[in-house]
Amino acid sequence: MKSKNEMWLFLQATSLLSFVAILYKMGTIDDTWLHASLFIFGAITPILVFALRNKNRVSFLITIVPTLIIIRIADQNDISLIGWLTAVSLIPLLIQFIGIAKEVYKENQYEFALMCIRLFVGFNFITHGTEKLFAGAAVHNGMRGYFGQVAGFDQVGPWFTDLMIYVGGVTEIGVALLIGWGLFTRLGVVWAIAYLIAAELFSGHFLIGYTWAMPGGGWEFPFFWAMILYPFFFLKNQGPMSFDGMLMKKRHAKV
Repeated sequence: MKSKNEMWLFLQATSLLSFVAILYKMGTIDDTWLHASLFIFGAITPILVFALRNKNRVSFLITIVPTLIIIRIADQNDISLIGWLTAVSLIPLLIQFIGIAKEVYKENQYEFALMCIRLFVGFNFITHGTEKLFAGAAVHNGMRGYFGQVAGFDQVGPWFTDLMIYVGGVTEIGVALLIGWGLFTRLGVVWAIAYLIAAELFSGHFLIGYTWAMPGGGWEFPFFWAMILYPFFFLKNQGPMSFDGMLMKKRHAKV
């Protein structure tokens, strides 16, 4: 197993390029919330790349998170320069992942398959959580109509609508990290499924019917994700590409 991230210099360069693009566009962004989000994630990414350069698998699991968050923030706010330049970082991350995936595949083909599913499903929640927590005031206000009217939270009060948007964002980022990182994965699975059930009920998907393609969307899509997630609850070890697996391996090595 390779301990060093052989792509770290490439990823360092692309993450610094992303940060330079963020600094360049700061003067055109009139939103403190958006400013802070971009600056923090843009600054922390190259620091993480350098700090974790000798921990290949940990490096991938950690550095992909702020990279995806920056791309999503840029996408939601139509800041194409930041979005496209940050997306270049996906090239070294992909090469890094292919190298790790080959190692895991040689160790155990079943763990390789489960790893790919867990990483995609887990990190997919990042895009949704980013909109609610990090994408700025304009995106937040744009979501208030859906949460306030469709989900009915405005009946309690506008403050409750804002609160539920933040709760949804914290849940989605929390679930993304727990499942994507494979850290306390069982907790992440239970949290995710509870959230998906709540989303079906409050958004009206359950009352519309099953098929997702129906106007308004049925409950097929949330149910689909829940069915993919629940088997991971029964795994004691989430595999070598997970913090649960790494910690378990370290504990066994001490025995």
